[in-house]
Amino acid sequence: MEQQKIDMKKEQIKEYEQKEAALFSSWKQKPPYGMINHRDHVWVADGILCPEQWFSQPVRPLFLLKEAYGGTEDWDLRQLLLKGEDSLPYLPKMWQRVSLWAKGLLETTAGQIAPFAQGDDCKSFGNDYLRQCAVMNLKKSNGKSHSTREELEAYVAYDRQELLEQLSLIRPTILVCGYTASLLFTLWEKQPQKNENWFTWVSFQGEPLLVLDYYHPANAFPDLLNYYGLMGIYQQALLTQKVKKPVC
Repeated sequence: MEQQKIDMKKEQIKEYEQKEAALFSSWKQKPPYGMINHRDHVWVADGILCPEQWFSQPVRPLFLLKEAYGGTEDWDLRQLLLKGEDSLPYLPKMWQRVSLWAKGLLETTAGQIAPFAQGDDCKSFGNDYLRQCAVMNLKKSNGKSHSTREELEAYVAYDRQELLEQLSLIRPTILVCGYTASLLFTLWEKQPQKNENWFTWVSFQGEPLLVLDYYHPANAFPDLLNYYGLMGIYQQALLTQKVKKPVC
């Protein structure tokens, strides 16, 4: 029985990797449309950092961000976060914060918020918390330090089917929007009712999905404030779980 479970897990991971590779390949080769040209611009792949762990986790946090940028050739954000660069001894500050948020989401329950503990375990590339995350940017090519709202909306509209397919392949249980919630709802072509605590329960692909509408992890607020703000929202969501009508 145990070997059967192992074999099923391996098959699930293999299927995910094959479908993701096929998706990215066709996505990169889409014909140009207006300012969007995936073929000629630097393409940044993203998604589940460690599929070997992801599909066995009861809590699967996906961070939905706007875009990644840098480089002159296509590259993979996941490999950078896992392996790092020779010139960087630690994760960039933003990704240290993502690791800290992931730690809190993985350890907080309806009865108790995991305490803030910013230690070295959240600073290293490929740390245990980061390895239990997925990261998805809405804009996959021609990334910049800042894109206008109109640019981002254009990419979401043009790549809608591919973005939805990637999201369905990842199968998160928690979706942390880094100032991207309105773009997510544009992607879904739905506007689920939000509450004053910045969370929304929806049904995506027939499974409960918690959407947390929060600040971008690169925001300028202090780490402590960021952490307990997000964990407070998360705990309230766990206390009042209500799955709404499907969005997709």
